[in-house]
Amino acid sequence: MDKNKLSLLKIIKKINREYPLVPHTNAGRLYSTVRRMKAEKEMEIPINLRTGFPVSVATGKHANEMEGSEWENFYGALSEQLKHDYPELYERIFGVATLNIKKPILFNFIHRQAFKLYRRDLINFIGNISKLNNKELSDLVVHAVWTRAGLQSEGRIMDIRGVVFKDPILNQYPILLPQFRKIVNVFESKKAFFEAASMSIWVHTLRALIDPNLESEMHQMWDILLKSKSNWEDSLRELYDEDIKKIDTNLVESTLILSKQIILDLPPKPKIHTDTPTG
Repeated sequence: MDKNKLSLLKIIKKINREYPLVPHTNAGRLYSTVRRMKAEKEMEIPINLRTGFPVSVATGKHANEMEGSEWENFYGALSEQLKHDYPELYERIFGVATLNIKKPILFNFIHRQAFKLYRRDLINFIGNISKLNNKELSDLVVHAVWTRAGLQSEGRIMDIRGVVFKDPILNQYPILLPQFRKIVNVFESKKAFFEAASMSIWVHTLRALIDPNLESEMHQMWDILLKSKSNWEDSLRELYDEDIKKIDTNLVESTLILSKQIILDLPPKPKIHTDTPTG
């Protein structure tokens, strides 16, 4: 047998022994899967020889049947779910920065400061949009929907509906929030303030879905935005007509389809996710 193949088989045998997969509980499945995939990635095991234990809900593919970027997105989504659902298990794998402060005290302090900042930002946002008329509100909401749908269609926003969860993508807030925050930052850096404001709708919504203490303000925001609902179809048509002239037709059509699906789910509501990797 080729020496390289023999060496690879020894590594795989070592991984199987040191990183066993646990199928019995949700926490065990998720923890052992992420730990195993991390080890396989670090040891540069070819994807077709990695574990096939986790399966994509949407495609039915086992992890070892995926392409490189597909596997990376899958692994990233599973890691984020572990971080959200079982932070202590996540820390066992990835570790955390250590400070000479008890973690609960530090966490509570950071949470309080973040809450104050997020609540202040949301209240300011509510004040700003309350000055807009229905057409302006409609353009703001639909631009947020259209931009998100377009970025997702291009693969620039991680679509995790078919990776771990069955719920609509906007309900998977821990993974999506930093992605939307980054988009807002990009728009702001380019002084595209209307675009930044529209995508801020998602940021404020997702923050409130993560922290129920912000729900009251989030409902105020959506009560204002929903006043423009009768104009959404016209605003959507305007964006479609504008982009169909200068962007790939297939991309625009897929963006339109996804935009309509997103609009049907507005405003987003938190749901319990129960789907987990299966063996």
